[in-house]
Amino acid sequence: MAAIPGLTGTGPLDLRGNDGKIDSDTVFLLSPGINIIDVVTGRGVHFLIQNSNFVIDGPEAALALFRIPDDANLLIAQANILVGDGAASRAVPPLSSRSPGPSCGRVWGGWGWP
Repeated sequence: MAAIPGLTGTGPLDLRGNDGKIDSDTVFLLSPGINIIDVVTGRGVHFLIQNSNFVIDGPEAALALFRIPDDANLLIAQANILVGDGAASRAVPPLSSRSPGPSCGRVWGGWGWP
């Protein structure tokens, strides 16, 4: 996925060196404004958050959009996706260009995303 010019923060969350996993407590800091984060896992490797807390934080004016590759899924096992004090009301869930499957509503329905 290519960078989008003119946005506050556009860059990768490169997880290729860890097999697509976040497996320790991690804080992802946003810049003020719109942040587009491309999750890079490697070809055919799923994005896995496991046995950890993934905290998205930044100033109150920060917005985040995490783009996940078409050939990957977001998997969460014994982990949490949390939003820090500053960005709590403005974070956005992961996005895929694939059509949502029948379970999509069940996955996102329990989250308090605006």
